[in-house]
Formats: sequence, structure tokens, C-alpha cells
Amino acid sequence: MNAIDNLFPLLEPFSREGTIAIAVSGGSDSLALLVLLHEWQKRISRAPQLIALTVDHGLRDAAKNETAYVSTLCADLNIPHHILHWHHENNTKPISAVAEKAREARYTLLAKQAKQEGASYVFLAHTQNDQAETVLMRALHRSQTTDAGSKYSKMGSGFRGLAAMASSVEHQSGIKFARPLLSQDREQLRNILRTKSIKWIDDPTNKNLTLERPRIRAYLEDPMTPFSISILSKFAENMAKWREDAAKRSASHILQWVKPAIHNNTIKKGVLNMGHDFFNHAPLSIQLLSLRALISTIGGTPYLPPVESSQRLLFDLTNDNFTGASLGGAILKPRDGNKHIELWREHRNIEAQTLPLKIKECIWDGRFICKITPPATQIFPTDEIEIRALGHEGIEHIKEHNANFLLDQKQHQILGHPAIWHKNKLIHLPMTTTNFIQNSHSEELSQKLYFEPYIPAFERFKNPLDAPLRKALKSLVLKLYK
Repeated sequence: MNAIDNLFPLLEPFSREGTIAIAVSGGSDSLALLVLLHEWQKRISRAPQLIALTVDHGLRDAAKNETAYVSTLCADLNIPHHILHWHHENNTKPISAVAEKAREARYTLLAKQAKQEGASYVFLAHTQNDQAETVLMRALHRSQTTDAGSKYSKMGSGFRGLAAMASSVEHQSGIKFARPLLSQDREQLRNILRTKSIKWIDDPTNKNLTLERPRIRAYLEDPMTPFSISILSKFAENMAKWREDAAKRSASHILQWVKPAIHNNTIKKGVLNMGHDFFNHAPLSIQLLSLRALISTIGGTPYLPPVESSQRLLFDLTNDNFTGASLGGAILKPRDGNKHIELWREHRNIEAQTLPLKIKECIWDGRFICKITPPATQIFPTDEIEIRALGHEGIEHIKEHNANFLLDQKQHQILGHPAIWHKNKLIHLPMTTTNFIQNSHSEELSQKLYFEPYIPAFERFKNPLDAPLRKALKSLVLKLYK
């Protein structure tokens, strides 16, 4: 068997797919994956259709020549190829958090095109080398900020992050991203290209040592480095087992000791209650992961809060002198003489968002999928209806409508609730079961608009290792907002 034949078993789980999309940049890894899939397609019966996708981020002039080269190679292999363009906001290249924004745009573009092509999977060409680099990057991080200046630490994932990249994750669009070459060495893949006289493109940023990953790559290529790629890759496998076990134990811990807060026999929508037993019946690592997952869920943040600040908060919560704190968009306050801790969404820094009446859904504040039952209302121009936090202004509107019964829980705990506004006038409050604003606009919105809880840290990309924790959080927030 030749080198390509030895890799066919990696593709066997996908043999019944109708269409597979491949992300192809023109680098050696993605071209090797393209060639491998092409050979595999030729040798099996009823092979999946292949679609190659290349994203032009519009950040380098050379990218046009690179995408053209990929197009030519795909034509030679008789594989359809699509070039996807990242259109920058205000037609201006980003100057901060560039890698983070480009990555988000890339996944979004790839998922959208894959769905249009009828593919369930997009294949990514990450290798064992990439896995080792990711492990070492996360292990070496000391700072609480990223190179991009993000307010979330790369160590925000803690020990979970040392599991590095998963072999498959599901994007929030429903498209799955698979990494079939994650166990393979880059040089072996390049040998496949060499035997077929196929050249690859070396991205100049891969040699830019001002960037973190190229520095780590150079370090691993140093013959004197104490870490081998295979050892780091094996370490990632072991940490993946730890991550899965931690997710199971945290899920059980949350379901047992965290409940929606109750006031006057009514669930206080949006407010969670942690009893003192939360801090007594699990190892500190499980308490910490559970706390970070809850904060991220209530705060609507796409990442778990940093480990260091979360650790400090965890210790503060068990202090009899604790009076309250905020982290990751969530507020935590003691109740009943510190016997309970309540969590709810901080109402500051919640961005207003135009209600997109022409589409079926959108994500608001990272906490809700706002779904619109078609046909959507045509009463207002689409740029005049906004989803905003209720805020103090909304409280006054409620009072003006003589709906004080909605304020039976502490008013400051509902300031972050979603509210529908038209020209600075409150017209609908989705979290209520009573349509207290009597007008046709509110009536129509109450019938066609609803909010489904969303957990961005676990639902933007669904890692199978986190499945138990994601399920537990989803169950909790469904009760919280029912």
C-alpha cells in the first residue's frame, strides 16, 4: 500500500455522505487533503461529491493569485471550486483582533456555502503538527489577554483547552467541521504532494515570528526542544478524556445544586439560585468549571470567563463577608445571609439590535435566538424596530401602562431582559405571558416573535466532549425562561 492508501481508513466514516466540502487554502495540508479525497473518491463506489471552498479574507494582495492557483488545480482534478470573500465592515480592513475576526468570518462563510451545496461536513486540514502547536500555545499562556487584545484569556478554557482541537465539531448553523488528518504528520502529507509533483503555497504569515503560532512552530522544529509533536498530540488525547469527564461531573453538579430563583411562588425569569451546597459537594475543579459555565450562560459571552478571575470569585463566594460581584456580564449577589447566591444578567453594555423582520431569526445579546414566524410584520420599516435591554426606561414604561404586577421581583434583576422598542417607545416585552401593551403592533409581535435561550460558549461550536454540560445548561435555561 502507498502513503495515500494508508490514509483511506480515516475517511471511511464519511463514505455515505452525499457531498463533502473541503476548505482549501493552497497550503500543503489542505492540498494534501484535497488530493487524498480525490483519490479516495475514485476508488470507492457511490463516492461523495466533493466541493472545494477557498476563503479570500481580503487582507493580502497575494491572496488573489493563491485562490487562482487553487482554482486551476481543482479544475485539473475535476472538483468544483468556490471562492468565498470576506466583506469587511464599512469596507475597511480590521486593525484589531484580526485573526479572531478572520476566523469567525471564515467559519461562517464556509458553513453557509456548504449548506447551499447540500453538504453536511466541511473538512479542515489540521494536522498532528497543528494539534501539538495548539497544546503548547495554551500550556504556555501566562497573560490574561490575547495577542488580539481580547478581554477573554486564551487560558479561559483552562485545563479544558489542553484537549486542543476536536476531530469534529458542529457549527451553530448545523454544519459539522471535521479534521480527518489530525493524527497525521505534516511532512508525510507533503510527501504525497511531492510524489504527484504538486506545489503548495507557503503563507508568509507562517514565518512571521511576531505572531504566536509561527513562534511556537519554530520552537517545535528546533532539534533541542524538549517536546515532540507526538508527545504533545498524545497529551491532547489524554486531556480530551479529562475534559469529557469534567463535563459530565459539572453537568451533574449544576443540575443538582442550581435552580431558577423563586419569588412569591413564581420563577424569577433570568435569575439563577445557587445554594450553599454548590460549594461543598464537588472538587474545586468541578465547582470552578460549573461556575464559569453558569456565568457565561447568564452573561451571553462566547467564551468562559478567565480561570484566574473565576478562581478569585469562587473563593469570594464562600466568604461570609461577600457582598456581590460581577464577571462576564453576570451579577452575583448573596441572599438570606449568604445561604444562597443569585445570578442574573448585568444590564450594562447590552447593544441594541435592529429587529430583522425580513429573516427568520437572529441572535440577541448572546443569550437568545430571536425567531420570527413568517410572514413577518410589515407595519414598521425594518430599521425602526429594535431589540434592546428593558433598562430603567422600560421600567417607567411598564408603570405608565399600569402593569406593576410585572415588577413583583426586584426591578434591577429584569433590567437586562429583552424588550422590543419602536422609536424609543416600549411596544412588547417577550418575557411576559401577558400582553400588557394593548395595541395592534404588540399583539402582532406577541404572535410572531419569540425568544429561545441560547448558550454561545457551548452552541456556537458543539464539541462532543462538552455534550453533557451543554445539555444540562440548556435544560436549566429552558426552565429559567419558561
